[in-house]
Amino acid sequence: MHTNYEGIDGVHRIYELLYAAMPDMHIEVKSQYDVPGCSVVEVVISGTHRGDFFGLAATQKHITIPIAGFYLFNEDSTKLLAERIYFDQLSIFAQLPLGLKNAVAGLKLLNENRRAQARKSNPAQKVVQAAAG
Repeated sequence: MHTNYEGIDGVHRIYELLYAAMPDMHIEVKSQYDVPGCSVVEVVISGTHRGDFFGLAATQKHITIPIAGFYLFNEDSTKLLAERIYFDQLSIFAQLPLGLKNAVAGLKLLNENRRAQARKSNPAQKVVQAAAG
């Protein structure tokens, strides 16, 4: 699963992907904690897996994803600098058909996607791979 989405376009892209995978997606805010320069929000995203989910075909299964989001602001809290989202990717795959077997397959998919993303963002890596290939 691609895990780094840059800028406002990246934020839009991740929500587009989630809504395509779960058109009935619901976001429930469980709690929010604010301190100067940072807001931490705990949410649960839930929905029915009706579309491609980072390479996994629709299963029609209801899934829930507990998430912690950190929103970092400038010194006077007038500008959002970063949104950092943390969640357990393995638990998503474990909720889909085949349970643990799907979770293992999901981990392989995540690792493949991370390697592909690293190659995209690191031209030197491409040269090394081409020389080794």
